[in-house]
Amino acid sequence: MAQYNTVPSDAGPFTQRADPAADAVVRADLARLAAGFAAAVPQLEALVLVGAFGRGEGSMVREGERWRALNDYDLVLVHRAGTAPPDLAVVRPRMAAELGLSHLDVEVLAGDALARLAPSMHAHDLAHGGRVIHGDPGVLARIPPIRADQVDLGAARLLLFNRLTCLLQCVHALDLVREPAPERRLMMVYMAYKVMLAVAA
Repeated sequence: MAQYNTVPSDAGPFTQRADPAADAVVRADLARLAAGFAAAVPQLEALVLVGAFGRGEGSMVREGERWRALNDYDLVLVHRAGTAPPDLAVVRPRMAAELGLSHLDVEVLAGDALARLAPSMHAHDLAHGGRVIHGDPGVLARIPPIRADQVDLGAARLLLFNRLTCLLQCVHALDLVREPAPERRLMMVYMAYKVMLAVAA
């Protein structure tokens, strides 16, 4: 398999903050993720950053003198066609722990599945908001073009339900009878705003 540079230097900003230090932290985190998954998954063809950080809208919080990702990183792991999907049961929580994150969201796709993706908001976001951080830089070009009229309202409902699920996961029963800790309040507010943005969209 051909070797490619990880986390291209011209990848651009990963957040909306005008602080190069925040993007430097993201770049370092992605380099560790790329190296970790490349070492653990021999059949890896590409590792793609998606979600907010892929679109340059990632949320960061400052702890003392250091920035960290507020929630998690969303990744799509593409394995070579004809190979078995990798078992990430060990590597995914290990990489999350190394970065101080509660979890990593990793979707696994076979390389030949990209050309068969059905029109959806997810496929559109992968094609236009994804950034290859390791592997074949042209892998996303396999996704067929998607027109706006090919994506129905069900995609919007799915996005809203996803956001609502994330919000509910942040709320514990005790939050209804006592004040949550500041770091937990931040995550609850963050997820509530994501719900409101999904409704507005």
